Amino acid sequence: SLNYLHYFLSMVPDNAGNEALDSLRKLLIAPGIAIAAILFSELPIRDGIRQRTLLYPLLGPVPRWILVVVRTVATGAILAFSAIILLLIIRFLHGEGLSQLPQEAMAIALASFAYTGLFGVVHMVTKRGLFAGLATLLIFDSPLAQLPFGIRRLSLSYHTQVLGDQLVELQLPVDLGTPENSVVLSAITLLIMAAVFIGIASFLFSKKPLGELC
Repeated sequence: SLNYLHYFLSMVPDNAGNEALDSLRKLLIAPGIAIAAILFSELPIRDGIRQRTLLYPLLGPVPRWILVVVRTVATGAILAFSAIILLLIIRFLHGEGLSQLPQEAMAIALASFAYTGLFGVVHMVTKRGLFAGLATLLIFDSPLAQLPFGIRRLSLSYHTQVLGDQLVELQLPVDLGTPENSVVLSAITLLIMAAVFIGIASFLFSKKPLGELC
């Protein structure tokens, strides 16, 4: 049995571990943050409605929209902090330097808030937010990011990949003049979209009947 084990181990490339860690680092940024945000974004709103944990705050003096903003921002911060810690662990195990860490951390942080806001809106408009969020990501957001056209700038995945320096574009036989990528523009766009989505979620939440919320 030891001979068989030695045979199989000899077939594993020497750099397999480093390649696996590098792939894990890339998956963490995209689509990892987006998938995690689908799950996390349920906590500020939908989970509070279902578990009745929002009953007391809703009856308090704090406006509803402030509750949503604070809870969503806190959720995005928890997601970002957890992912950045995991990124540090991966980079440490990989033995990589920290030269790209600030930009990758910025990609994780901004994407965490933007995706948490987006899927928070999804959870507000449907009780099946998990499935609707996955459909939004897999059918619209991720494929749109790969298109070599300006419309891809509507995709959160595109801006996250630009910041994470791992953009994958759809290869076409004809050069159509792909728009230039900009780290600064993508960072600003994610920040703006995070604010817009959190604002929409708070507005929708404030307009829902109290009976439906608690």
